[in-house]
Amino acid sequence: MKRLALLIIATLVAATIPVPAFAQGYPGYNPYGTLPQRLQPRGPDMLTVGPPAGPMGPPMGPGPCGPPPCMPMMPSCKEEKVLGPTAAYLGYLTNGDAVDFRFTYHDQPLTFDLRQLYRLDGLWLGLSQTFLPGEHMQFLVKGSWFFPLGENTAGHRSDEFFTFFGGHRNWDTAPQWWNVDVSGAYMLLPSAAVIGGFRFDSFQTVFKDPSNANFATTATDRADINLVAYIPYIGVLATHGTSTGATTASIIGFPAVPGYVTYHESLSAGGGLGISARGPFDAGVSYFLEASLEHAHRIGANGSIAAFAKWNVLRAKGRPKYEVNAVGGGLIGEEPYDFLLNRQAFILGARVQFDFGAR
Repeated sequence: MKRLALLIIATLVAATIPVPAFAQGYPGYNPYGTLPQRLQPRGPDMLTVGPPAGPMGPPMGPGPCGPPPCMPMMPSCKEEKVLGPTAAYLGYLTNGDAVDFRFTYHDQPLTFDLRQLYRLDGLWLGLSQTFLPGEHMQFLVKGSWFFPLGENTAGHRSDEFFTFFGGHRNWDTAPQWWNVDVSGAYMLLPSAAVIGGFRFDSFQTVFKDPSNANFATTATDRADINLVAYIPYIGVLATHGTSTGATTASIIGFPAVPGYVTYHESLSAGGGLGISARGPFDAGVSYFLEASLEHAHRIGANGSIAAFAKWNVLRAKGRPKYEVNAVGGGLIGEEPYDFLLNRQAFILGARVQFDFGAR
């Protein structure tokens, strides 16, 4: 029921790609009452082509469409525009200790529980390009990158817990995160559209320089997590436009997310043991959800600037293989374990957009 409710929410509320034509290039969503972007006239004077009409009828002089002359508002005077607006995004990302990674191994009488809890703070940069294959359709390609701030400071250390012997220590964290989206939108109403797309999401964190440990720890201990998610998503959005701008609320998500995770850590406390874990997500119990709100203001004839807020969550769960390796690299044991990662992020920023292909 939880997954069904998530799917209903994702398809009924809104989606993360803003739709007004001036804001993100979605055709038909233009609060200024002009033609859809794909059918804009070549010149500003299409209604006055050539000399004034004479007694014999319409004007026949040369116009901006070139010889042979074209009649006012004839289809030949309109341009099939495929390349849409280009946009750049810059925001501040934070999550307040909202990356929670755990794995648990239960084999009585042994219970092994490891947890890494840490935060993300930094700049979020995005670039997007819009394509307009049809009057009511749009495709969007977008890439986003996270640049961490405050690495190796006390506020950006992880808390690591080992419940089976009460161990605890902190790590300095060095996260890396980027993703690529390919999506399409179809206009249902003048103020609403449906969206479907795919996101490749790569998330890595290196843990180094352990401190504040209550068990044997050395400066050479290291840990790292690598997570790759293949995220399909669907959603809808709603927008309200005026003569100078528009506000768009949106949400996307999907109740099943495939992916793969690897985790490595060295433990001086065990005489140099190494922990390795690897395996796929259980797509049926993993999910993704993202919501955003944007207000855009028009700049000139072909540009806009916007402020936006975005929140997303990825929950990945599975039962990969868990290995314990000796100092020399020999395998001591290999068992399945329960893996869970919850990652949330909030982004507040601005977007600048310009339609380089507009005439």
